[in-house]
Amino acid sequence: MNRRVADSYKILDENERALLADLRAQALEHDINFEPKFFVQATALGRWPGEDAVDAVTRVRGELGDPHLSYLPELSQRGFQATTLARTIATFEGLEADGTSAGWRINSGFSQESQWARHTFASDINVLADVIGKESAKPRELKIQFVGPLSLSAQLYLTNGERVLSDVGARRDMRDSLIAGLEDQLKSLREAAPGAKLIVQFDELDMVSILEGTIATSSGYRTLRALRPHEVHENFDVLTQAVRQQNAQPVINVGPQVVPVSFLQPFEAVAQSVQGYKDSDWEKIAALVEAGQRLWLATVNPHAKQSVRTLVDSIFGPWRRVGLPAAQLSQISLTESASLEHCRLEDAPAVLAHLT
Repeated sequence: MNRRVADSYKILDENERALLADLRAQALEHDINFEPKFFVQATALGRWPGEDAVDAVTRVRGELGDPHLSYLPELSQRGFQATTLARTIATFEGLEADGTSAGWRINSGFSQESQWARHTFASDINVLADVIGKESAKPRELKIQFVGPLSLSAQLYLTNGERVLSDVGARRDMRDSLIAGLEDQLKSLREAAPGAKLIVQFDELDMVSILEGTIATSSGYRTLRALRPHEVHENFDVLTQAVRQQNAQPVINVGPQVVPVSFLQPFEAVAQSVQGYKDSDWEKIAALVEAGQRLWLATVNPHAKQSVRTLVDSIFGPWRRVGLPAAQLSQISLTESASLEHCRLEDAPAVLAHLT
């Protein structure tokens, strides 16, 4: 650096020096540029570290404000009543669930544990309303996440100690209870975020195990029978229709599983991890894109720093190889590839910033 340049650099204020540093960093990324019409949205799947709901909602809203997609975070470190599973149980209408040593058990009477879950969920929505109420610009979109009906049937138990998955009538009753309760919860969210379009994410992380019949019974000595495809289709059709009737958009999160495309078609978007996917797996992704669905692709690893260039190549490389046009990149949203729950509190916002 010559003397004239050095002298001129000394008089730059702190913000200008930070801007220069950012520009140099971008240059090292080999000038990655896309036309504005190829904008890719960022969001996250739900979990967040810590126990302070006000701080969590404020940080998520700060990093994922419009045009990105913010959400009501799950702070499971507060206890069993604050998990996404508990939030889902809190949504039930006509059913309760007790907390037992084995897990949540469905019943039809009063449950103190269900009451705690409802109170926690309602409190979180109130916090969201307070945070949004202090903002100058209201959100255009907002996401909420629940456990989907298939995975729910594998994670909840009947009074006889077996999983709900084992009983066709119980599976149907539980699904219908969830759907019936969604109306009130979505109404509360609309009051918290007036005018926002609601995105409802259903986590179906046990889906492949359910389809393959590898879910163990409560005793662990055998496995439960695989669900027939027609029941899976019926569940998803009924669920997505109910969500759309509430003027919300249903999304399914399947994580790293490779799920038959036909099961995913009723949803507006599919969230999945594509790490380690071969081009043959990307062909399935291409089928979803060509059908007009949005994709939420798990990209940024909260526990391993990767350059933007590397992350872009991990998506755009196979995207081009399977023949998808760049113009359809606007159907993508990017998410984290591992739970933010286990990050340090100060690191979680940085992960969202890296996504954006």
